[in-house]
Amino acid sequence: MGMNTTLVGLIIVIIILIPVLYMIMAVSGKNKKKKKEFELLAQNKGIHIKNSELITSLLIGLDSGSKKLVFSNKDNLNREFQIIDLKEVTTCSARSSGLDSSLNWVGLEIKTGKNTLKIPFYRDEDESAHGSEPLAVLQQAKEWEKRISALLV
Repeated sequence: MGMNTTLVGLIIVIIILIPVLYMIMAVSGKNKKKKKEFELLAQNKGIHIKNSELITSLLIGLDSGSKKLVFSNKDNLNREFQIIDLKEVTTCSARSSGLDSSLNWVGLEIKTGKNTLKIPFYRDEDESAHGSEPLAVLQQAKEWEKRISALLV
């Protein structure tokens, strides 16, 4: 009886795990494909990304050689693709809004002379961000702040 129970339990676990593992692999494959498309789009514009990352729905990359920052929404790569010339940037800082326990916006604030650009890493209303922990995303934004600030003149 003990062996039968163990066997039934093992079969149930396998039946549950197979679809979950399939979904994880499918999402991972889609994200890799989007990242490749993003890097190719940047390359077509003469930007050679050495460092890129997918954070919630934001694809962000850095070409330290030409001092260019590129970013886009993974769902609208071509339409929302933007290039920032870091030679024109005066400051870059990681920002968040909301309470520490429940942040509703995390991103970078980039100032170029009179203009300020906000790059959202996490928005509470963004459905693709709900699987992400806002405080972890804030740490990622701080890492990008360091990378970008190191290239500022």
